Amino acid sequence: NKQQEKQPTSPLQPLPTVFMETDNGSFLIRLYEDDAPNTVAHFIHLVESGFYDGKTFHRLVKTDSNRGFIQGGSPDGTSAGVLDYTIKDEPSKNRRVVPFSLVMARHHTKPNSASSQFFINTNDNQFLDFPGQDGWGYCVFGEVVAGQDVVDKIEKVETFFVSRFLVVKITTEDGIEGIGESCYWSYPK
Repeated sequence: NKQQEKQPTSPLQPLPTVFMETDNGSFLIRLYEDDAPNTVAHFIHLVESGFYDGKTFHRLVKTDSNRGFIQGGSPDGTSAGVLDYTIKDEPSKNRRVVPFSLVMARHHTKPNSASSQFFINTNDNQFLDFPGQDGWGYCVFGEVVAGQDVVDKIEKVETFFVSRFLVVKITTEDGIEGIGESCYWSYPK
């Protein structure tokens, strides 16, 4: 009988983060590469290519009873704008549509129709969780982990200019490096 050798386990890698700098302040988003790897890779690709630079948060949704969400990432600055391709949704029962979660926008009746638009929740929107009202739900692929007060400011204005996105490298669980003039585009693999 050959004894099976136990493979060494690799240490947990930190999740990638994106630093968003806006006219009203900055915030840091942790991306859930573990639950939505294709969505995160697509989002990082758009960030690194400069696609989001200069885009606005073009949509603010709220009601008397619900703070709702802020939406951005439209190629043409409207809710109707999409890229010339879409990506497959990666909804997960592990991630909930809660305040400060980052969610991939899609056509509300068509799963797998996401392209570049995303929204940041400012309320608990459980009806969008997997499996959702349509049996599919929405893909939660990140969360705002620092600068939540900036998100609160954004939801108080109609539209909001995004001057640039920067991907930053995590050095420790609670530390980041590279924010500011010396920023560089990278993320942990």
